[in-house]
Amino acid sequence: MSERKKSVIRLFAAAVLLFTVSAYRQLSIRYWSEDFLRPYLVWAVYMLLLFGWQHTITTKIMQKSMRGHLTAQNIVSILYLTVRFVQDAFLYVNIPWMRFTGYFINIAAVFIPLFGFYSAFYLGKPEDYQISKKWYLLLIPACFLSMLALTNDLHHFFYYIVPEEPQPNLYFHPYIGTYIIYLWGLWMIGHQVYVIYQRNGTTKSDPLYRKLVPFYEPILLFLFSIPYAATAYVVRFELVEYSAGLIFILVLCWELYILTGLIPVNTQYSEVFWRSTVAMQILSPTGERIAVSENAADITPAMLEALKQNQHFSATEDITMNLHQIPGGYMVWQTDLSQINQALRELQRLNAELEEEQDLNITDGQAHPLYSICIKLLQDYCLKMCFISILFC
Repeated sequence: MSERKKSVIRLFAAAVLLFTVSAYRQLSIRYWSEDFLRPYLVWAVYMLLLFGWQHTITTKIMQKSMRGHLTAQNIVSILYLTVRFVQDAFLYVNIPWMRFTGYFINIAAVFIPLFGFYSAFYLGKPEDYQISKKWYLLLIPACFLSMLALTNDLHHFFYYIVPEEPQPNLYFHPYIGTYIIYLWGLWMIGHQVYVIYQRNGTTKSDPLYRKLVPFYEPILLFLFSIPYAATAYVVRFELVEYSAGLIFILVLCWELYILTGLIPVNTQYSEVFWRSTVAMQILSPTGERIAVSENAADITPAMLEALKQNQHFSATEDITMNLHQIPGGYMVWQTDLSQINQALRELQRLNAELEEEQDLNITDGQAHPLYSICIKLLQDYCLKMCFISILFC
């Protein structure tokens, strides 16, 4: 089965799991409100899915900066859904804390699209691509808006208070700051669409799904939000919890960017290592194998220590092991010197025969007519073999 088919199956399985836990959440709220396991199970599934996405980020995406931005986006998503878990599990009777933690949705609404916007710059770019430093200035208003959101009770810039209502309460009446957040998100998503459109590089012959790549995210977000907007965000049934649904739509879009080839990914590393003829293996700092070739030899602790000290270790007369330190561990590979050693032995045999023939000729008082030519050819051959030996060692 190809890696592409495996990815599609994993996406389908993740969607089924998400819809299943969402259905359980809805049924539990409606028919068994005393179910204390509900927030724990729902949060556990959310974390499983997001950590699975993080594994994809870490193992597939080659661009270091893109990995960093997508990881930052994922961390914000994990933290926000954890806040939702704390609300459902512990704060449902504590109105002041429920209201305060409710302000955290603004932080998620600021930073999740921002980090997605940063990540979009790397689509279709080489591994060493870096975005302009000026874009990082957007972190200043992002932090400022987050601070204002968390201190809303001091200035009511995000949500105003209706004097007739008992205080505190869970009615969030949107004010200027809330609409700024809406505009922020729309601007980020719109600019991200523009950047992806530039990077997409489609032609007239490309299929429709490939041409629609830049619009995946806004189309899915819009369709998902229609039932909520139509009912003023008071719905009797949710296919997926709204905030969680928005987050997983973003994850789905990035997975689709990978499937359509817009993001260069590592898909065959395990195959490359397994079939490697130089018997590569990657080791953790403790010597545990992370990736290994099928013909790689086992490395004992003593061999590993010798490799760390000298970067080379002669396992046998014909096999030399080499070590190079990499971030998070070591790369070890083998060099097979059997052919070089055989050639050297053959050279030694020919040299001995020539020397013996020279001695006989000198004894007879005659110089062999081809002796000087053979010596020259032998020297040239030795130099070439030594050069090859240096290259492969």
